[in-house]
Amino acid sequence: MDIRKVVCFTVLILAACQTSTPSAQPSLPSEIWQVQFSPTLQWIEPGLNLCTNRQDNIGLVTFERPLAELDVHPADITLRWGAPEHLSGHAAILGYDELALVVNAHNPIQILNQTDVQAIYEGKMTNWKVFSQSPSFDQQIQPWQYSDGEETQQIFKNELVKDLQNIEAAGIAPSPEYMVQMIAANVGAIGYIPQRWLNQSIRKVSLLGSSTNSFQVPILAIISSEPTSQQKLWLACLQSTLMP
Repeated sequence: MDIRKVVCFTVLILAACQTSTPSAQPSLPSEIWQVQFSPTLQWIEPGLNLCTNRQDNIGLVTFERPLAELDVHPADITLRWGAPEHLSGHAAILGYDELALVVNAHNPIQILNQTDVQAIYEGKMTNWKVFSQSPSFDQQIQPWQYSDGEETQQIFKNELVKDLQNIEAAGIAPSPEYMVQMIAANVGAIGYIPQRWLNQSIRKVSLLGSSTNSFQVPILAIISSEPTSQQKLWLACLQSTLMP
């Protein structure tokens, strides 16, 4: 047999096999939801993707916006930490997060009370050595806060330092992510974040006299109209992810 014929015959078989197997085409979602949230809830994105992938024919377009803009822009679902002043539409509690007072990982302070925190943010206590827990820790206290329009700032002022008069000396963090970076970079820094932002570069300080649930704040999903059956399934998935 002519070896060239064998080679040609083999090539034809391979070509036929390749063309007979159609390539799989990804299915396009039949529904695409717009979901918006503030930088405080940036950590929630993996959960959004997980629950979206568990449903057929659903797609998401996500928007991270400052808290003040959430009520301005329309969206199918708005996620926020804490209830707005005027709540309209349907709201579901997805889980909870706690306001955490935090310092640099090298700061030896373990416990503060609300009076101490108030004094720090009013500029009445300026060095960590004034505390009996850290007499040899000679570091200037550098308080950090957020702008008044940020939800963590609102919760801090409502729950922890009521009637706060003067915090001009504090640094301004635009987001919890930035707050964590600043406290990690400054051994004398102190600030507050949603507890889900904690990492090894900073440390949570216990608040004397407060219970475990003192600063628990709900994470809400707000929908302008009655949620559809698919939206209810998606929200239930998020609830199980955030409150396993």
